[in-house]
Amino acid sequence: MTRRRKDENNPMTMFTRPELEALRLSLAADPDALSRQPGVIERLVGQAEYALDCAALLDEAVHFPAEPYSDAEALVAKLTDGVNAIWNRHRYSG
Repeated sequence: MTRRRKDENNPMTMFTRPELEALRLSLAADPDALSRQPGVIERLVGQAEYALDCAALLDEAVHFPAEPYSDAEALVAKLTDGVNAIWNRHRYSG
């Protein structure tokens, strides 16, 4: 039997990479799998919002750096574009 974490349904509890991969696999097998699991969508939205906040901080660090960063600006753009695309897909799919 798998032991559940006490805060598993907390929207601010971050998924680990193995958990995200398991969600990806369950979604590939069953497109409705995520909607049947309580709190999963809320946790994913919370994690996406957190990623946007991180991207915004990286963006500030790149534009006002104490030291120059060569690839950081491209990384920030990629992260921001990716998270925004996911958010827009989720927001407009309902």
